[in-house]
Amino acid sequence: MKILVIYDGTIKSKTALRYGLRKAKEIGGELLVLQVLQNSLFVDYDAGPRAEEIARAEAARHLRDAETLIRDAGNHGITVRVLSIEGDPLEEALRVAEIEHADLIL
Repeated sequence: MKILVIYDGTIKSKTALRYGLRKAKEIGGELLVLQVLQNSLFVDYDAGPRAEEIARAEAARHLRDAETLIRDAGNHGITVRVLSIEGDPLEEALRVAEIEHADLIL
């Protein structure tokens, strides 16, 4: 079973990641953690010159947090991949789910 976890650093996504890790361990599955930076938020808006830089730094911090959760949980017997991309979160999540043939999306 391949489990796709959409991760954005929120408490709900951390809970989903922990659940995905437990589920993958139970069945010997594969876990794919996906973070999507919504870069369209910085186009044609007066977001300020540093807004995108700040958002990228925050996204990197969230990924480090996810990697720490994964490491602390121990991923014995399962494959875990972390992927960070840019685009529309819904569109990218569906695209990755289709390409990866995800059985479960969290």
